[in-house]
Amino acid sequence: MIGVNMLNEQNDTAKTEPTIAPSPAEARNSLARDAEANGGAYEEPAEYQGSIGRTTFDDRSSSDGTVTVVLPPENVDVVPSQSLLKIRSVADQREYIATVTAGPFCEPDGLRADAPALIASVVNRAMIMPRHHGRVQATIIGQRVGSGLTAARHRPKPNSPVHSVPDAEMADILSLNGNIRLGLVYGHDTVEVKVPSHEKSVLPRHTAVVGTTGGGKSTGVGRYTAGLQESGVCTFLFDVEGEYAKLNEPTDSPHLLAALAERGLKAHGVDNTHLYHLVGRDCANPGHPNRTAFSLRLSEISPFAFTEIMDLSQAQEDRLLKVYEIAKGLMRDLKIFPREGDKGDQAFVLEIDEFERGWPFMTLDHLGYLVSGIIGLAEGQNDEPSFYRARGFTGNWTQIKRTIMAQIGGVHDDDDDEKKSRKGSPKFGDTRSWKVVASRLSRLRRLGVFDNGNASPLRYTDMLAPGRVNIIDLSDLENMDVRNLAIAEILRGILVFQQEAYDKTAAAGEKPLATNVIIEEAHEFLSAKRVTKMPTLRDQLVRIAKRGRKRHLGLTFVTQSPNDLPDEVLGLVNNWLIYKIDDPIARRLRSFVPNADESLWHMVRSLGQGQALASFTHMRRPVIAAMDPSPGMLRMTD
Repeated sequence: MIGVNMLNEQNDTAKTEPTIAPSPAEARNSLARDAEANGGAYEEPAEYQGSIGRTTFDDRSSSDGTVTVVLPPENVDVVPSQSLLKIRSVADQREYIATVTAGPFCEPDGLRADAPALIASVVNRAMIMPRHHGRVQATIIGQRVGSGLTAARHRPKPNSPVHSVPDAEMADILSLNGNIRLGLVYGHDTVEVKVPSHEKSVLPRHTAVVGTTGGGKSTGVGRYTAGLQESGVCTFLFDVEGEYAKLNEPTDSPHLLAALAERGLKAHGVDNTHLYHLVGRDCANPGHPNRTAFSLRLSEISPFAFTEIMDLSQAQEDRLLKVYEIAKGLMRDLKIFPREGDKGDQAFVLEIDEFERGWPFMTLDHLGYLVSGIIGLAEGQNDEPSFYRARGFTGNWTQIKRTIMAQIGGVHDDDDDEKKSRKGSPKFGDTRSWKVVASRLSRLRRLGVFDNGNASPLRYTDMLAPGRVNIIDLSDLENMDVRNLAIAEILRGILVFQQEAYDKTAAAGEKPLATNVIIEEAHEFLSAKRVTKMPTLRDQLVRIAKRGRKRHLGLTFVTQSPNDLPDEVLGLVNNWLIYKIDDPIARRLRSFVPNADESLWHMVRSLGQGQALASFTHMRRPVIAAMDPSPGMLRMTD
């Protein structure tokens, strides 16, 4: 009983007296005096003030060029993906700029995120919310030296303070500046992605716009074209589906109008557009105020490129090239070209490079006339071909027949009777090959787009003007061979006259004209499977790309099938707009876009409509951009 009473007395005493006595006042005063003597209450060093987090230690999973940053929970939302961070390594007095490439993630303090207690609480429809922190993985862009950035040769020390970079500084640090706005950095409503239109190191270096169907390429190209026009760049747009034929009118798409309004932009037609379509072909926008029909000229196309695109067998190609050579000789003999007494023609003959262009004044009718005549002679007919209107040939059948017999049949008029009898009948070879050649020429002729007197050729001197948008409507041309011939001819013409314009401005000490050529569905024009059979066309394009770059002429390839483009073409590209793509395409493009890290490629695979990875030569690092919608009307976009 005594023991119980003593315990009860102790419990009663505990209820009335505190278990831990307060510290004596003198002790508190002594501590306060010591703190005051040593500078007052603790304050963070100046380098740490205003920081949002700190770097932590590296571990075995760390990789070069990246650091781990931890931050308190209230700062997790301050660093969305692609945010820029300023890391001040206090220990060695170095400052780094990094970008968030993974995260932000939330992790519990002192526990693993997969701790059984946390998992059990969630499974049982509860949530234990321990204290937690944020974590991001940041990739170092460079080291601050003065007001610029240089390659980082060191790493920030652990416990370095990390500061967020304001949006106002982000564009300058990443070098996103220019006069053509493409869109906004994803996750940042005020950071614009811009491209300088007249820097020789950017747009003349060639661009590719790639992505799967429905990713937003067309509306992005519409915005890109509008930006080129507004900045005074001369633009050529090969439109193979008629999608941009109404770009001169403001968009009426509810989806695009809503997107424009959300960004404070207005719908408007692209100024100074001119629509060109092949003669005899329907126009995608017959009501365009500046519509012009034009005709292709065989004389502007390299005979080697012409035969390659015709999709002939080797024997058939040989026959067509032989006829081409006969036609050249006859045009000389008949004074069609060079014209008699014309010294300019005589001088021009010496400059003709048939890997670049064709023979002046030669038409499909000249080739068709000769092939038809050869078939007739091979079948024992001596009548002049009457189906073709070959200027200068018609009416001179006797002389032409004699030339054909000598160069193909193997019989010459000056041979004596013994030689003629020894040679026997003329040898024209298998007439079936000649008939295939005749059929292909006839098919092209029936289209009516070559050397048509009802329409003039393109006037490049008018088309090459600042801020002019030349839309080449090829939508009513299902024959891919002819479409490719048209693109090849026009590309060569653009380069020739761009060279002339460049030489004039250089001589006058003036600013050169900047020109950009946009090729839609580029995989159809430059298919990897076809280009191996078309070495002349491939080499011609490479020459245009290399020469054009030095003369402010840039190419933009737009395709949904970049895997169909040969390495020779992708190797020419330095600027990229990559919309959503699948893994096989991403794996191939990685070797052509070396400055995009793994985090960006991971994002590319799951981009939404209108989002794209933007990588241009003036940027310090590629970014994911929310592309601006087209202000002009697109005919096939919902």
